[in-house]
Amino acid sequence: MKAKILLVGLVVFLATSGSTCINDTIIYPLDLKLPADFTVNPGSTYNSSVYVLLDTLVDEQYREDIKDARFYDIQIFVSGTYTGTVSGNASIRWGNMATSQVVCTYSGPWSAFQTPQSILSGSPYITPVTAGMNSFRDFLKSAATGMAFGQFSAAGSLSPASTTQLQIHVRYLGQVDAIIKSGDGDDGTEP
Repeated sequence: MKAKILLVGLVVFLATSGSTCINDTIIYPLDLKLPADFTVNPGSTYNSSVYVLLDTLVDEQYREDIKDARFYDIQIFVSGTYTGTVSGNASIRWGNMATSQVVCTYSGPWSAFQTPQSILSGSPYITPVTAGMNSFRDFLKSAATGMAFGQFSAAGSLSPASTTQLQIHVRYLGQVDAIIKSGDGDDGTEP
């Protein structure tokens, strides 16, 4: 809906500013926020997964016109009362991947993660892993194929062991570029 309003606004602006037609394609970036929330049961280790269907994040009208994708941040934060440290990794598995790819590792006091830690902001508690980041980017690009399905996981340890249930939240933030074709409607063929 927002994309349609923006496109209509752009067309109105161009029409009222003396433009007669648009002959080029327009690249429209679509923000994607993939939330992954993991329950950490009492104990000293955790390993949890969630599944994301990428189709639910990209409007159907743009799926066939996805031309590029990129990630721009990964944020990790926690909820629950705990006074120890947390360490682990966030990973992704999709398509024909036999095993998961680690996207980033994280380690630090639980209290530091009460405020979202981010790769973009240069958090000292998160370390990106290039191969996993590339895999995440490729997952975003797969939006054009239709049924992209991914498994996002978090695994790690708590020290000392937790006696209560906690949560770790990972936000994968990316963009895909949709090509919006425009022009005067003449495709060069005769009627």
